[in-house]
Amino acid sequence: MIAIAKKLKSNLTPAHVFMISVLLVNGGNYVYNLLLGRFLGPEKFADAAVLVTFLLVLSFVAMTFQ
Repeated sequence: MIAIAKKLKSNLTPAHVFMISVLLVNGGNYVYNLLLGRFLGPEKFADAAVLVTFLLVLSFVAMTFQ
């Protein structure tokens, strides 16, 4: 088990780790939006999506100044 972990660690470049993390985040976001859309319905989901988008825009502005 340790040998497999060492071999896997030596083969993973930072680009691989980044791509894996991007895939996990996007997959989680898709599942979250799918479940939230089913739970809230179209009208409430649209309101929630607008609020989340506004929050993301504000966070990008804050990250720019950081």
